[in-house]
Amino acid sequence: MVVLASWPGPAAGAVRGEPDLAANLADGSIAPGEETTLTLVLTNDATLSQVSLTNPGLAERVTTANGVSVTVESGNAPLSIERGGDQLLGSIVDGGRVTADVGVTVDADADPGTYHLDVTAEYSYASSISDRIGAVSQRTVEATFEVEVVVERDDVRFRVVDTRTTLRAGESGTFAATVEHTGQQTARDVRLQLRSLDGAVSPTGAGQASRYLGPWPAGERRTVSYRVTARPDVTATAHALELVPTYENAHGDATTGRPLAVGLTPVAGERFRVHGAAGLDSRGQPQLGVGGSDAITVAFTNRGPGAVGNVSVQLATTSPATTVDGGAVAERGVGRVQTGEDRTVAFDVGASPTARGGNYTFDATVTYDDTTGATVSSRTRPVTVRVQPSPTITLADLDSTLYVGERGTLSGTISNTGPTAARNAVLRVTDAPLGVQFTETAYPVGDLAGGQQASFSLPARVPAGTTTGPRAVTYVLAYETVDGTVVTSDPLRASVPVQPERDTFDLAARNGTLAPDSTEVLAVEITNTGDTPRTDVQVSLAPAPPFTSVAPSVYVGRLDPGESATVRFPIETDEDAVTASHAIAVNVSGETDDALTEHERHRVTVSVGTDDQPVDTVPIVVLGGLSVVLVAALGWWWFTRR
Repeated sequence: MVVLASWPGPAAGAVRGEPDLAANLADGSIAPGEETTLTLVLTNDATLSQVSLTNPGLAERVTTANGVSVTVESGNAPLSIERGGDQLLGSIVDGGRVTADVGVTVDADADPGTYHLDVTAEYSYASSISDRIGAVSQRTVEATFEVEVVVERDDVRFRVVDTRTTLRAGESGTFAATVEHTGQQTARDVRLQLRSLDGAVSPTGAGQASRYLGPWPAGERRTVSYRVTARPDVTATAHALELVPTYENAHGDATTGRPLAVGLTPVAGERFRVHGAAGLDSRGQPQLGVGGSDAITVAFTNRGPGAVGNVSVQLATTSPATTVDGGAVAERGVGRVQTGEDRTVAFDVGASPTARGGNYTFDATVTYDDTTGATVSSRTRPVTVRVQPSPTITLADLDSTLYVGERGTLSGTISNTGPTAARNAVLRVTDAPLGVQFTETAYPVGDLAGGQQASFSLPARVPAGTTTGPRAVTYVLAYETVDGTVVTSDPLRASVPVQPERDTFDLAARNGTLAPDSTEVLAVEITNTGDTPRTDVQVSLAPAPPFTSVAPSVYVGRLDPGESATVRFPIETDEDAVTASHAIAVNVSGETDDALTEHERHRVTVSVGTDDQPVDTVPIVVLGGLSVVLVAALGWWWFTRR
């Protein structure tokens, strides 16, 4: 806020002032051993000693601290500056404030008390500005401050004295930490939260990362256990975790203590080695086929150390096309297993009728009770079962020529990328797009060997008035297997566009220059640009002034695709027609192969030229003939009067 040293009256040639900075901490409370961030606040309470009545805006320039930089040092405080000790803060206007975050680490043995940090602020400002010529006097200032910090009494402190784990790579297990309260008074409502710092090892399950311990007297040790999970790529090296204590202090305030760093080293190796195998027929081929089932054995070995009890094996499918004992998962209990002992369990696995040939994976997991009584899950191991292959049908190169009001086609390529043939195959449309009418819904493909492809094309029409846009169409391929069973492929879905209605005809004037005050013949070429013939074509002019026509309609019997015809219309041009280009409306109608009448409206461009421009020879001949007749009639009239 500006403070006027005295009212100066009118400007005496210069505007003068100076910033006045102050520094303090937003919260200067710290605790021994704490790593925290202190927020330094700088404010500007400037003084304005000379003002300008003609240019009051100069006052802001002489009261703003520019290029403010700060250096923060520990002073006599028992801490170290970790980050933010030197910062550039920019400008501070009069009445403004800026903040700077400074990271500090408080000494673990810091005594409670009041200390200060040393803060040096350096900045520049315009001390005076000439009101007449704008000359500026610059000053650079270095200001020092002592900001207060308070080390509070640390009555609650914790430390980790021991850890142990049963965790192995890719498995879940337990992690136990023994923690001692080394403070001076009882902590109430204590919670210890386990947090992962590298993601390789993390607490398991919702709410499992926190343990409520209630009141915790000073000097007492407690052991806290957590369920943890390790990624499969975890190695038997220490991984960083931390225990974060929260509690209620002597004043009843909720407090978060200093995080306790701990390391977790997973147990090397796997306790159980799991593998599986499916039965084969006499030719060495897998007996599990599409729609069938087969027995699969899962074998595992306890590699130790030590025997474990309550052992069970769980087998789960990873695909909706397969089942285990008729469902998604099944389990077999085997009891206690000694070190080095092998066990085998059997499951019935099946492939649904929609399954495709190839390898299918099932997940095998061994669970057991560890020495603490907690249930531990081993690393999940894949067990692969091969299903006899079936043809794999795909669509590609999809194309369509669908336009509103026209006939078109949907075409593409159907491929069998599987190893076995699809015999007597027929492609069928099972879900026709809205507004698309198929004239044929089946296309005979024939035999489609593995790796072979075939083209198909299905005719369709789009009625007039149909909405344009993409349409979903669904196909299936029905075919015979090797044993003659007729099966149907999975739905083959595609998207095809319905294009807007397009003009079938293209019109262009062939003698487009007309003279004012004339009667001429306008020749128009009409072309069928569509894909199908048009019959009973009616071409009608709709002239507007300055044009008229006594015979504005012409009939064309048939126009095949790409065929053109020239139609002619007598046209009269008013004598006061403006020399310029004009558009004459032309209405065209014609019948399709479906006996539907289509209507189109076009415009042809003509020009009205000057009298000395060339015109069509037809009106010149007509006018010449009329002149001869008129002269002869006048002569006869004169002769009869005599």
